Amino acid sequence: RDRLWFSDEEKSQWVLDGESELSHMLEMAEAWFDKYDDVISYDNRSKKKGKLRLSISKLHAIAEEANKIPLNLGNPATRMNRIYSQAETWINRYYALIKRCGIECSYVPPGAASNEPIELLTIDDLDEAVSDADADIPFDLSE
Repeated sequence: RDRLWFSDEEKSQWVLDGESELSHMLEMAEAWFDKYDDVISYDNRSKKKGKLRLSISKLHAIAEEANKIPLNLGNPATRMNRIYSQAETWINRYYALIKRCGIECSYVPPGAASNEPIELLTIDDLDEAVSDADADIPFDLSE
């Protein structure tokens, strides 16, 4: 713009084709990184810190917002989508068990039956659910 013969006022008002759209996309990406910085930069490998505790609804919101941004957000977005996918798989598998424990969920998997008969809980059922969550999901689900 400095090389143009326009006045300073005209230069500041001149916008290249696609510039405003690209600026908007960058603002969306920056807002996503700022909003979820504490989650996407969390390192759960520290034994002192332990796992970050999030609801699956929050994971879903983070992944959905990232997917709505028409830019490649790199590893952080890929990681959040993978974590959400793992959490969704886990909750789909163990939703009935969670309900049997009387735990309220902020997320109800599609097709989950609300009037399932209540069966007795076994330690093996609970142990399997906890082991799967610890092995597959790097965050603790608040459900």
